Amino acid sequence: MNFIDHIRIECRSGKGGAGSRHLRREKYIPKGGPDGGDGGRGGHVILRGNAQLWTLLHLRYTKHVIAGDGESGGANQCSGKAGRDVVIEVPLGTVVRHGDTEEVMAEVMNDGQEVVLLSGGRGGLGNQHFKTSTNQTPRFAQPGEPGISQWVAMELKVLADVGLVGLPNAGKSTLLAAITAAKPKIADYAFTTLTPNLGIVPYRDHKSFVMADIPGIIEGAHEGRGLGLRFLRHIERNSVLLFMVPADSSDIRHDYQVLLNELKEYSPELLDKDRLLAVTKCDMLDSGMMEEMRRELPKDVDSVLISSVARMGLDELKDKLDAAPPGGAAHRIPRVERVNMIQRLDELDRAAFLAINGAHAPWADDVMVLASAMPTWFPVYALLLVLLQRRYGWVAFAWCLPVIALMILCSDSGSVVLFKNTVQRLRPCHEPALQGLVHLVDGHCGGQYGFVSSHASNHFAIAAFVARALQGRPAWAGGALLGWAAFVAYSRIHLGVHYPGDVLVGGLYGAAVGALFFTIFRSVLRWRATAQQPTA
Repeated sequence: MNFIDHIRIECRSGKGGAGSRHLRREKYIPKGGPDGGDGGRGGHVILRGNAQLWTLLHLRYTKHVIAGDGESGGANQCSGKAGRDVVIEVPLGTVVRHGDTEEVMAEVMNDGQEVVLLSGGRGGLGNQHFKTSTNQTPRFAQPGEPGISQWVAMELKVLADVGLVGLPNAGKSTLLAAITAAKPKIADYAFTTLTPNLGIVPYRDHKSFVMADIPGIIEGAHEGRGLGLRFLRHIERNSVLLFMVPADSSDIRHDYQVLLNELKEYSPELLDKDRLLAVTKCDMLDSGMMEEMRRELPKDVDSVLISSVARMGLDELKDKLDAAPPGGAAHRIPRVERVNMIQRLDELDRAAFLAINGAHAPWADDVMVLASAMPTWFPVYALLLVLLQRRYGWVAFAWCLPVIALMILCSDSGSVVLFKNTVQRLRPCHEPALQGLVHLVDGHCGGQYGFVSSHASNHFAIAAFVARALQGRPAWAGGALLGWAAFVAYSRIHLGVHYPGDVLVGGLYGAAVGALFFTIFRSVLRWRATAQQPTA
């Protein structure tokens, strides 16, 4: 069993180091006086929350946690080294209790939260602190404080928004598997679920909430029947309790009341939480039977008829879980945002795009359209070819032309096809989001050329190739080429075609392609030079 939610550990903090009683003795200083340093503090025992952990399994075979002791003080007023702290990483929702009195000592709720469970002993003061006018050479110092040794009990209370409560075989695990990516064990016998399971339920507008499935509860569970009530600690922090009763139950009201009574026996505070009743396995009923069943359901709780296998009523269930149930506290379920790095970068990219693509002067639009137009590039490319011919001569220049043509082909096809097919799986197309929000010129449509700017890719590839090929002759060529490529790339943002991230990725890809093809071109020149050398 890999789910461990309760352990006992002996924790021991380090003792403080003793202060030094050293007296200064140096050449020509026979009576230098006391210079003993202070002892170092003992190591702490620290708890740290880790969102990547969901069980106490990693601590199951750890029975003793011992922090380091502080070192004694030294001469010349040198303090001792502090003891080594011991950090115990625990899942969020862990409660630490005193091993004897059951008093709560600490509770970890946030990722990265650190709590000093047991403090190390303070180091003793050296004799330098005790010199007075009447006692100028004290020959004593303080000992360090002892550490603390204590047995503690750690119990995990799962953090979730919705808790599933029901009798065995009520369909709790089936529902969790139907609306989340969790894979709980599902079978046609009682107590299939032996440990709690968590799942993240996706909802509208990229929202989500966490659902917890606990083992089934039977009548008399508070007396130890079945699996007892020890797993109910995992729903103590839930905002909403979803009671689940199967449609083939002989008395739905009675089963619902049994569950309420067992929760009351465990903790009356659980009855103050928002509640929702879900009647499961309703794919066995026709419309007439459903209407008759609705009239027999309890009136003091909102209800919904669902079928996890037929996926019937699941959207209605999510909507009711999202809203506060009637008669309960009027609050919404706390959302657990699951925003990955791609989504965060996409949001920043969109904000930068809207900041750049604002109101522009008409002359600026004309300049950007001119910079983005292909005929404008021909004079620039002609100048580059002239510079390359003067640098390498006609023969090498003839080899350079096919290399440049192949480079542009790879740069253009790679940015449009390769990146579009891969990045499209990571974030949505820009075009629908840009309509009506951006400054478009001459019918340009946002995102119409894919996700990566081929203009930026091609121009930066040519700039990187030619800049390395010219090798600073003339000196202005490299900077001018990179500035021209950046200006053309910026025009694509101004015209509403690409996001800044598209231009950035395209530019980096193009620069890498340009550097690669220059290496190929240089290898060709070296091969020609070697082939033309006379053999001995």
